[in-house]
Amino acid sequence: MLRKKGALKVNQNHPVWHVDPNRSCGRCRAELGRIMNRGAFCKACKVRVCKNCREYNLKGTDWICTVCHKNL
Repeated sequence: MLRKKGALKVNQNHPVWHVDPNRSCGRCRAELGRIMNRGAFCKACKVRVCKNCREYNLKGTDWICTVCHKNL
């Protein structure tokens, strides 16, 4: 089984319940803005990702998230 990049693990020393999944990247957990860099949904897995977690095709027009790209 592949471990998803950016998956959060529950840790006693570093609680993660303050992270809003609707306002953070589904891969790297970077905070997403409300106007700029709001994130977009990957066409393959439907997870909201930031601009840094995208892999574009050769034309540079279409993209999927880094995890889906690695699974191709």
